[in-house]
Amino acid sequence: VITAQEVHGSESMLIDALGSLRKTFHIISSIPSRRAGGICILIRKSFVPILEQIISTVVVPGRILRIAIFEAPLF
Repeated sequence: VITAQEVHGSESMLIDALGSLRKTFHIISSIPSRRAGGICILIRKSFVPILEQIISTVVVPGRILRIAIFEAPLF
């Protein structure tokens, strides 16, 4: 798990900037605007193979992002 704060830009700019890391990590972020800093959490796909196993909740936009990881997908 990797976390970053004060992430600026947009979510699409973040995805582009992470490049090849997208193959290895799920990317979860909260970036309220291009001018405000946000938060980004990367979770290795070998640790949590299915994105649906991750539930994210924005508590404070761009500042607090709560993550819950489940053993099996929630369907």
